[in-house]
Amino acid sequence: MSESRWQGDGPDFTIECAGHRWTLRVQSPDPGLGCQEGRSVGHFLTLQGLTTSDHHGEHDWPFAEMSSLLECEKVRHRVQATYVLRDWPELHIRASWAPTVDNHGFDLEIQVSNLSRGVQQSLELTVGSFWIEQADRWPLSSTSEAPVSRGLEPKSSRTYPPRHCPDPLGVPGRYYAEMVRPGDCVRRQFDAPVGSSSAPRGTSIRHVFFGCDLEKGVVLRGRIRGCWIDSPVGPPDDEVRRLYEAFLSEPPPLGP
Repeated sequence: MSESRWQGDGPDFTIECAGHRWTLRVQSPDPGLGCQEGRSVGHFLTLQGLTTSDHHGEHDWPFAEMSSLLECEKVRHRVQATYVLRDWPELHIRASWAPTVDNHGFDLEIQVSNLSRGVQQSLELTVGSFWIEQADRWPLSSTSEAPVSRGLEPKSSRTYPPRHCPDPLGVPGRYYAEMVRPGDCVRRQFDAPVGSSSAPRGTSIRHVFFGCDLEKGVVLRGRIRGCWIDSPVGPPDDEVRRLYEAFLSEPPPLGP
């Protein structure tokens, strides 16, 4: 299978992957992947929000409002973008998007590092995917999911099984799945339209990463995968489990 390659020099990049043409915009209100097929519009693995805490309390910010793009570049098979917080320039957030080895989806790896002497308390970063058919305007129901306990240390015990649904881009017999590594995610929220049998339309899924203090010299790392699965006979539960086990066994990508 030929390897998908990014085109462009930034801040916008394009790529052919998983049977679609994608645009990655790293300098947008929701930096991430976008695709349109007919009336279906999808945005996947996007950086949506930041939550920080200090002596005044907890603060929630849209990602683009709180951060500035420092640099972006293609590094081997991935696009790497580095952001700094406007009120804390010593805090760097690096996001790397890359097609999976089988070209059936994408990985997003996030690294957060603190170069200052202070401690950033209870840092959270929200990664979201959302899709909608343009003609649909249904109200949404929101479900927050509790993690599945693995009986390990508190951070490692937060485990969310993969979530999958019919292809958001409307291809019959295909499904979309998202998966995160144990301990990376502290919350997951799934919004689905009310009163419709078509779950992918007007739907979003959000994973909240980290949720811990960040001291000088510490690097937080998280990874999420979104992939498409051909399954004309129905929901691909067994295949999703197999892909999840393979995802967990993979080492992190090479490079800084």
